Amino acid sequence: MLTPTHLAAGYLLGERLASAAARSEHNDVLGRRVLLFTMLFAIAPDLDLLWFGVQHHWTITGDSAGAHHAYLTHVPLIYILGAAFLWLGASKFYRWLIAASLVGAISHMLLDSILIGWGIPWLYPFSNRLIGWNIVTRLYRSEWGDHWLSHYLVSPFILVEYAFIAVALFRWQKVRKNVKHEHETIV
Repeated sequence: MLTPTHLAAGYLLGERLASAAARSEHNDVLGRRVLLFTMLFAIAPDLDLLWFGVQHHWTITGDSAGAHHAYLTHVPLIYILGAAFLWLGASKFYRWLIAASLVGAISHMLLDSILIGWGIPWLYPFSNRLIGWNIVTRLYRSEWGDHWLSHYLVSPFILVEYAFIAVALFRWQKVRKNVKHEHETIV
């Protein structure tokens, strides 16, 4: 999936998690931080694209765009072990942030396993094999060759990504209206 879609998914999951955290701990600041952490970690695995871009002279198309999924930033076990380690000595406040980070990162991995690219190394360190449905990559690689990514951007499959973004924007607008209404009621 593309970065805006990861961000939208992070928002949708983070908004729910933030609401639960704020209610559970009676702490709106925690809720806002949970949302932020979920969204940041929903895009964090793609930070490897900066290094990948430098290595490939910023010509990231087709297969090369999906190849970064083999980097350590796309290994779920790293996020799971990191979260488990941090969880051990964390207060309840920080455990919410750790959970939010893990939810964001794992949502990224799940989305990267669905439509584009070659999957994620879900079984690492036992296997380096990239695992995923890779619907677009499998259907169109033979037809579009290494330019499948540019064709994907104008294919009907991009509507899945647009739907994530539209739902997130709709939800954001609804939450924003509710917050504004609550603020006006208090004042």
